[in-house]
Amino acid sequence: MATRTKGSARANQTAAQLGKLLGQVAARVDSWRAQRDVLRADLTKIVDAGNQMLSELGSAAQTGRKAGRQASRAVKKAGRRISAAARAKMSAAAKRRWARERAKKAAQGK
Repeated sequence: MATRTKGSARANQTAAQLGKLLGQVAARVDSWRAQRDVLRADLTKIVDAGNQMLSELGSAAQTGRKAGRQASRAVKKAGRRISAAARAKMSAAAKRRWARERAKKAAQGK
């Protein structure tokens, strides 16, 4: 009978340690949840303040944004101006290069 008493005492001790650990984990989780709730409240305040600032700007900000977009569309980069003759020469040279490549591939395929 003495061995049963030792075994059950050991089991009781292990169960007590396990209960203590689970209690510590539960306390830590509760602490994290409380911190999360505080962070959520702070972020909500920040977002609300930002939305209020944006609404105070109102239509002035929207019209300024549209004007800026239209102005940027109006400004175009100066492109190259190539004459029709130069374009024809470039096209002919490209066609010769492509024909040469096709000939190489045909020769390799045979």
